[in-house]
Amino acid sequence: MSEQLSIYDQVEIEDLTFDPDQQIFTYPCPCGDRFQITLEDMKDGEKIAVCPSCSLMVEIILKEKISMIT
Repeated sequence: MSEQLSIYDQVEIEDLTFDPDQQIFTYPCPCGDRFQITLEDMKDGEKIAVCPSCSLMVEIILKEKISMIT
């Protein structure tokens, strides 16, 4: 049986903020923290960013491969 993820929203990659020092993309969460996903995870095909405070998740929408963006 496959586990169904509960996605809060879908967000385009252009709407995320990238921190080049930490190599991480972030996006504001309604709880006041930020959804996070690392560049490495995105290069590995991951498209779900998780909030470390409340565990909400957003799906990242890519119009092109992540290697073309960074």
